[in-house]
Amino acid sequence: MITACMIINSVGNTVPPVFISLRARLNDSLMFHAPPGSLGLVSSPQSTWITGPLFLKVLEYVKKHTRSSKEDRIILLIENRESHCTLYSILYARENGYHIVTFPPHCCHRLQPLDVGVMGPFKRKLDVAQHDWMTANPGKVVRIHDLASLTNAVYQASFTADNTTEPFAKLGIWPFSRLAFSDEDCEPSSVTPMEKELRNQEIPVPSASTPVEREISGTSKDSLSLEDVHPFPKTWTKM
Repeated sequence: MITACMIINSVGNTVPPVFISLRARLNDSLMFHAPPGSLGLVSSPQSTWITGPLFLKVLEYVKKHTRSSKEDRIILLIENRESHCTLYSILYARENGYHIVTFPPHCCHRLQPLDVGVMGPFKRKLDVAQHDWMTANPGKVVRIHDLASLTNAVYQASFTADNTTEPFAKLGIWPFSRLAFSDEDCEPSSVTPMEKELRNQEIPVPSASTPVEREISGTSKDSLSLEDVHPFPKTWTKM
């Protein structure tokens, strides 16, 4: 029902969040008791995904709080999404003192400070707040008009100076450190969850009577691949 855009920096300061609601027009009730200074936006009645025009409004909102300029520039670390990299956003960033750095695809869980150290505790506290609200209001459901107020106390408890500075240090962003990541962090992704278990196992060589050889009996030995002899394992979930 709502997408929240959170903004922090490496010295413990935060910009009040941006709430994008599932509506065609913004109503004051959607921002009732939201964190002070929050910005309310609407996307469409079908989606709350942030779009290029909405992200441009977020950039304008950040400039208002940071007062960035060509003489006093800031580094903006963002996810490498299409809506973040539109021509209008890039031109606005250049003119207003933003130096944009995007994270490589599928790396935000290890490189994005918000994901590493802030959003986890925030989501857990929000779950508790929603559960307590439903306990205190039996028979009712959390509406879109309740979300901003439920987020307020959780936001104040989660986005503290200690919580927002720690992930920047852990990731070596600030203070800068080349030792934040090891070679193991740069290993390629596994094909399946069981690949690591198979690394130390010997692959059995099929005998002449095995079904494998009967299936590939018409194939030349020179054209056999490892997958023909031992197919890649399928992913499974342990219950």
